[in-house]
Amino acid sequence: MKKRKIYYISIIVLMLIVGMSLGYSKLMATLTIDAKVNVSSVKWDIQCKNIDVKEGSFTNNNTNYVRIDPENPNKISYNITLNAPGDFYEFTFKIVNSGSLKGKLNSITTSGTTDDEIADTQYIDYNITGLPSRGSILNTSGEQEVKIRFEYLPGLGGESSYTVNRTYEFNYVRN
Repeated sequence: MKKRKIYYISIIVLMLIVGMSLGYSKLMATLTIDAKVNVSSVKWDIQCKNIDVKEGSFTNNNTNYVRIDPENPNKISYNITLNAPGDFYEFTFKIVNSGSLKGKLNSITTSGTTDDEIADTQYIDYNITGLPSRGSILNTSGEQEVKIRFEYLPGLGGESSYTVNRTYEFNYVRN
């Protein structure tokens, strides 16, 4: 009788252990956690803005222009003709990061009049400052101001007009 009692108690203890194990497994399998997760918006927005032509720049009857491409705001082009010694054309623009991600300048694509063609002309002084270099980082809320100036140098005997036509496209990638 004592053996039977031990046998039944052992069976009951074994069933309790198996039942508790299965119950724990079931609880863990159906456990859900409710929580709030805040994800800030991710926005990519790097583009050229704020063209400012310096007062006194030669307008050439309003045919000289600087503009940002409406289809691609990372592309800026200009066409400038200087007619006589002393004429100049100077402008600035900004490359602005209004997004929430940093950008790295992967490349600058240029087309039109080359630096060598400008340098071959003895009458034109060309100066560009602030142009970002490949690999430079533009932080969120950051901006880079670029200034470009062309001047027809006085006193060198130039007698013909000179035209520069150029496009810059700034190709940024996520950093």
